[in-house]
Amino acid sequence: MPITHDFDNGVLVIRLNEDLDISNRGVALWELEALLRGYRPRHLVMVVAAPHIGPAVLSTVLRAERRCQELGATLSVVAPEREAQRQLRSHHKPHVYETIAQAVAAEESAGAAAA
Repeated sequence: MPITHDFDNGVLVIRLNEDLDISNRGVALWELEALLRGYRPRHLVMVVAAPHIGPAVLSTVLRAERRCQELGATLSVVAPEREAQRQLRSHHKPHVYETIAQAVAAEESAGAAAA
């Protein structure tokens, strides 16, 4: 299984497994779509555990971003490794955090500010 997930209080957390590559990206995208349709989260947190972002991971993050926009959900990416954070930010992904707690806290702050 290329991804695992948790859902709590409107937040869907998806973990991309380190071995996500072009050969299993399609399965990951199918699972992602099913989870987004099933849970209809207000916020999606994608956790990228790999130290470097490959094309399959970047493609999956970009697809998740498009789907979240369509569903009216927000997206944050968690990348514990500094190099992965740098790579994601270089692709104009400003909402990149080191931990899930940081990503959720930032989303809650943004939601409170908007209310």
